[in-house]
Amino acid sequence: MSLKVFISWSGNESQFVASHLRTLLKRICAATEPWISKDDLPAGALWPFELMKQLQSTYFGVICVNRANLHSPWLHFEAGALAKSLASSAVFPYLIDVPSSAMSGPLTLFQPVRADKAGTFKLISALNKILNDKQEPCQADDDLQALFELLWPAYERELEESPKVPLDAGPERSNTEILGELVTTAREHSILLASILRTNPTYRPPIQPADQPTALAAEEDYLSLSFQELRYNAKKLRLTGQYAAALALLQKALTLQANDLETLIDIAVTETYLPNSIYADSINKLEELVQEHTTKEKTPQAEESIIAKAYYNLACIKHMARLEQDGDYSDEEILNDLECAFSRYPAYVNTALADHDLTRLKIHLRFKELVEKYRRAER
Repeated sequence: MSLKVFISWSGNESQFVASHLRTLLKRICAATEPWISKDDLPAGALWPFELMKQLQSTYFGVICVNRANLHSPWLHFEAGALAKSLASSAVFPYLIDVPSSAMSGPLTLFQPVRADKAGTFKLISALNKILNDKQEPCQADDDLQALFELLWPAYERELEESPKVPLDAGPERSNTEILGELVTTAREHSILLASILRTNPTYRPPIQPADQPTALAAEEDYLSLSFQELRYNAKKLRLTGQYAAALALLQKALTLQANDLETLIDIAVTETYLPNSIYADSINKLEELVQEHTTKEKTPQAEESIIAKAYYNLACIKHMARLEQDGDYSDEEILNDLECAFSRYPAYVNTALADHDLTRLKIHLRFKELVEKYRRAER
């Protein structure tokens, strides 16, 4: 049985390198099946669904990164999907013409290698080790080195022939920007980690009793916090499973900004994580909120994405209620909520594709139609 290797790319140079890397990997590690969309996507297949299908059987990932695609939404989406599916030690950003300090978003979850001789050998060695660990046919260390040395000169020439991106394709990042990115990424990683851990539809992070909060959650520590600080710390507590403490902070935030729509949504969602919670109660609260805020003559643009958040969570909670609490919610009703979310904030399409809570819904024809309808961007 061949071991599936997913190679991600975006743009002409990255595509060119991905194609030649695919050939190199196959020649050295014969027991692998490298997959890239250019060569292997079936005619007429929908990319998002083929992507999720491939990731289900993927054991190794390579992300071909250059100046032109460094901030590509498609590349970051595929990197995020790989992060959810594989251990970080099995995914390598392959840096064609950028330093590792230039990476941002999901790409920073992984240890990068450069597209030079040393970096390429490191990548191939890691792949060969996974073959060995899974008791698949692999190369002995000496043979691996000898075969790589034999094939490297031709591959190096192919890299040199790749379409070059102009030097001004992307601005250099200042030290201030890089430091800012580090702070932002540290916060994003805690959010991504909780998502990565959700490996099945009924997963919930371990609950820590509210009477045993961490030092951060002590009530006196929050007396002087602003509304935004309360919300931020509530999110951190929720990600560590301290739902009762998180709920208390959200309710305190609500005293500072009464009727704040996003906080009300977060309270309703957080309540579903508490022991013995009744999903229908949170569903009713969310439905009342969207009813109140969508019957206005004109909804402010800034509020549309927040209403989309309510609709998206409605869909997820209804789907979970049906699976876990025998809730009487139809596919059509749940899909209607998803369409309301997608139409207001199309980025929720990517969220839904990667959400394990919606796994059983993704085979529905209308789900596929909604994804196709609200995701028109060119790769």
